[in-house]
Order: sequence, then C-alpha cells, then structure tokens
Amino acid sequence: MAAGTEEDTELRDLLVQTLESSGVLNKIKAELRAAVFLALEEQEKVENKTPLVNESLKKFLSTKDGRLVAGLVTEFLQFFNLDFTLAVFQPESSTINGLEARENLARDLGIIEAEGMVDGPLLLEVVRRCQQKKGVSNSGEVIPIISGLVHSPPKSSDGRLNLPPLPSKIIGIVTM
Repeated sequence: MAAGTEEDTELRDLLVQTLESSGVLNKIKAELRAAVFLALEEQEKVENKTPLVNESLKKFLSTKDGRLVAGLVTEFLQFFNLDFTLAVFQPESSTINGLEARENLARDLGIIEAEGMVDGPLLLEVVRRCQQKKGVSNSGEVIPIISGLVHSPPKSSDGRLNLPPLPSKIIGIVTM
C-alpha cells in the first residue's frame, strides 16, 4: 500500500511541475481568484450591503490623472491578455465602464503611434520617456524610441533627442 501512495505522490508532483512550467496552473489559479472575487462581490449585492469602497482610490479616480493611471494599468492588462487579473481589477477599482481607449490614452499622453504599429503597452512608452529624460536606461544603454512614432524627433546640437516633455503631473505619478 505504501508503494501506491508513493507513486501517487510522485505522479501528483510531476503533474504540478508540468502544469506550472507550461503556465496552465498559474492561469487556473488566476481564474479561480477572479471567480472568488466576483462571487464575493455578487454576494454583497444580493445581501444589499454597501459594497466595499476604497475611499482613497475613489478620490484618486475622480481626477483626470487618476483615470489616466487606471487607464494605463487597464491597457497593460489588456495588451498582455491578463483577462482574469482584469476581471478582478475592474470591479475592485470600479472602472468597468469608464476608462479611455488606448488611442485616447496615447493622445492624452502625447504619444504618437503610426496606424497598425503597436509595439508594446503604453505604460512601456511612459517608462521609456522618463528614462530618456535622464538620457540613459538603468543599464546605461541609450534607449530607443518606440518605432511607432510618425516622425523622428529633432536632435539637439550635441546629438541628443529633443522630445516633448510629458506633463509634469504624469512625471510625478510615475516617479512616486
């Protein structure tokens, strides 16, 4: 009987390892977390209780910058098809029906993308622009601009790029 139990344990461990390495187990865990969160939220509605409200988040999201940041997070999750994470984020942040589309976010951030040329999430471009403002990346390499820009930005006499600055409110939020 002990040999059968040992074989079962080995089989279970092998199965878990295989599912983890293929990403299936993490996806199942994320889907389960999303389902639990949504079930709890639905139960709150059924019991007519006041839904849990994060007052500081609610206040932040009432600002243009707050909605912009939440829009960047949502766009990041959508870009990488993190649907279960998004299924938790949107109800928890009360943003299911009210955030800007990628094109509007890009416009608000001053990011110009060529039609059909999406190289990454908008949050990546915000990070790149902040790093370019410093002149180099964290690794010391010069940072390339997203290839989706319609035109090459002008360069200064010393050969550095002259990019339009991000609004100071955005810089403050990103560097917090």
